[in-house]
Amino acid sequence: MTEKKPVGTNENPLKPGEFTRFISAAAGLFWRMRVNEKKIEFLNHTTINGLAGNNDVEKLLQNLVWAQEVVAEEDFFRFKLFIVAMREGKEASVIFRIRNKQEKKPSCWWLRIVGAPGSVDPSIYYGLIRDITLDVDFVSLLLEKDIERQTMIESENLPVMLIDMDSGAVISRNTYAYELFGYTYREFISIKFQALYPEEQKFYIAGIFETCLRSGDWEGNLSLVKKGNIPIQASVKIRRLSLRGRNLLKISIHQHNGAEKKVPVSHPLPPDREQFKQSLLAAMKEKYGTEEILDTLLAHQYGSPPLFEAVMYADVYVKKRKVIVYARGKGGEVFTTLKSGTVFDFEGTVSQAIWENHLDFLILGDTLESTKPIDWALFIPHGVRSYFVKPFSHGDQLRTLLLFCSTQPNRFSEEDMDIYELYYPAFLKGLKNWRKKK
Repeated sequence: MTEKKPVGTNENPLKPGEFTRFISAAAGLFWRMRVNEKKIEFLNHTTINGLAGNNDVEKLLQNLVWAQEVVAEEDFFRFKLFIVAMREGKEASVIFRIRNKQEKKPSCWWLRIVGAPGSVDPSIYYGLIRDITLDVDFVSLLLEKDIERQTMIESENLPVMLIDMDSGAVISRNTYAYELFGYTYREFISIKFQALYPEEQKFYIAGIFETCLRSGDWEGNLSLVKKGNIPIQASVKIRRLSLRGRNLLKISIHQHNGAEKKVPVSHPLPPDREQFKQSLLAAMKEKYGTEEILDTLLAHQYGSPPLFEAVMYADVYVKKRKVIVYARGKGGEVFTTLKSGTVFDFEGTVSQAIWENHLDFLILGDTLESTKPIDWALFIPHGVRSYFVKPFSHGDQLRTLLLFCSTQPNRFSEEDMDIYELYYPAFLKGLKNWRKKK
């Protein structure tokens, strides 16, 4: 009779020396130390950019005074939290930058350290430090390339222009735009956007630009002017793009009609705020699951364009040092692969930043400019470029975060706080339903 192997038996265990060879070939530097001792033992030989050999790595981990000289100032607080966790024998990780101040134009390297106590002997602490600069650059390049593709407008089959927001110059326009406005290539080079709309609309246009800066896009009707001062009534979509430090507006004209006289354009007023709040509250009445609660918030957008493309609820456990997140996005683009109820360590999260700094809210304008590990681990991989966070406490303990997320940078503003507040009563009502039923 053949003996059955227990489920999960490894039929191909590592041969002696295989793991050692893996460590030697790895891109990072592995190390271990006894928590109560100063000596660090390195398990392989790898050069880490920004650090001159193992002595610098040892000083980085052992000497906070020296570390403060080489770690980017805005990253040092989070780096110090890792060192504290390491000395207490706790699992931790941190992403930070090492500055090269010797160059005329200071550069930096992105490094990541992870560490954990041994499972057999917790007094021994194991760690890995690696250079992730190429990973960060690659993600940034992908996002920049995506924006570059959006600025290639010649292939689009409707009139499109790119406007520099600072100067108002029309920096690019496609063939359909030439045909619509009637200017030649040479004439269009010197034209600014203000020449393409009536003088009396300048304050209205300035308001649209401000909206695009704040929320990322705008859609509506505009009165434009073609060569010869001939008016055009147009249905327009405007989207803000940020490329290599320049604020651009991509103006797409979807429908247009010439007119002898200017036709007054009506713009719908935003819905009554109290009515909107009560309608959302009513819609949340019978919602008991996290997904349907978040979907209800997504489905009720105040005004146009939508305030957010995704929404997240974070269940915070400060004493247990963990955060459980639930998120939903529109259009199958945001948070589609994030498992509902995913657990994150409290350290390095938005929750920790709000808790330790006693914040009433938090707005992040661009995740790509962030140094928080959670932005690179959670938000950027799922397409989130900016977010607004509202914390809620139970007694003196932070318990809940509501996050509005956008695929566009700089979507959220303190000026819209009164609009965000319309969502809080319905969210808390849904949350109360969920906690009662679970």
